[in-house]
Amino acid sequence: MPEYRKDIILDEWVIIATERAKRPENFKEEKVRVPASKIEVCPFDEGNESMTPPEILRVDSGGNIVDKNSDWQIRVVPNKFPALIPYTSPTSSKYGVYMVMDGFGLHEVVIHSPEHITNISQLNEFELKLLIDVYVRRIKDIKNDKRIER
Repeated sequence: MPEYRKDIILDEWVIIATERAKRPENFKEEKVRVPASKIEVCPFDEGNESMTPPEILRVDSGGNIVDKNSDWQIRVVPNKFPALIPYTSPTSSKYGVYMVMDGFGLHEVVIHSPEHITNISQLNEFELKLLIDVYVRRIKDIKNDKRIER
């Protein structure tokens, strides 16, 4: 289970998420780099929605929130390999000289285009505005979660 640990030198909380080491791509040997344009199946591309966890938010090209059967411009899904987990209680305890707290939190993936692009610099001005609006919307939603301390 992920956890926060208090760095006693810097007096900051850090995230320790050993479970993220289990990601399958960490065990694949990469022999040849394939250009992004040659990738046939990407879980984030349009048409491959079933390859991701159920979405948290789907926005169309007009910036409207739409249902899962509608065309989309931006999707937000939970991370399949989260550094933090939303279903634990954020309690802290002492472990020797260290403070430790359960790794409570949200870890989401924002899919910024239905097309396979590698960088947000490839988005036009309107698409960038939609993307920023989605980030703002998610931050507001997360701030309203009663489990999140402000």
